[in-house]
Amino acid sequence: MNIKEDFRLALRELVYPVCIVSAHNDETKENHAITVSSVTSLSFDPPSILVCINKDSSIHSSLKKDSNFNISFLSSSQSEISNLCGTDELSNKRFDNDFWNFKNKVGFIKNSQSVISCIVEEITCYGSHSVFIGIVVDVFKNDDTKPLLYGKGKYLDI
Repeated sequence: MNIKEDFRLALRELVYPVCIVSAHNDETKENHAITVSSVTSLSFDPPSILVCINKDSSIHSSLKKDSNFNISFLSSSQSEISNLCGTDELSNKRFDNDFWNFKNKVGFIKNSQSVISCIVEEITCYGSHSVFIGIVVDVFKNDDTKPLLYGKGKYLDI
């Protein structure tokens, strides 16, 4: 029995919204983005959200206490940007397109179902990942879209 692989396969069966977490590294002046499925609301008072990021990810060093980040919840027509931000080999091409807008140097995906802008309040490291707690500072909603979902190893539609 391989508990790590069984755990991964069990989680792969669940359905998640597809999100892009983006940040700007003020030291290197670089933009970073990554496709994530581990995003969840944490509290409504104060409005906060939690995101889990692998420590080996290039965006990890951009997320520091009091830094800004965005979470773009993708719409059903945006699987291309999910693939682009989810493939390590394409990391240097993630911003070479017209998918992005920027606010305060931090990118977000245009025409997403929603974008939640946050400031890192707390960071907890555990195993291979860090848990970033973000205080919500702005929310953009697009009511004319359906969410991009992922489950059972593929994109799903409602």
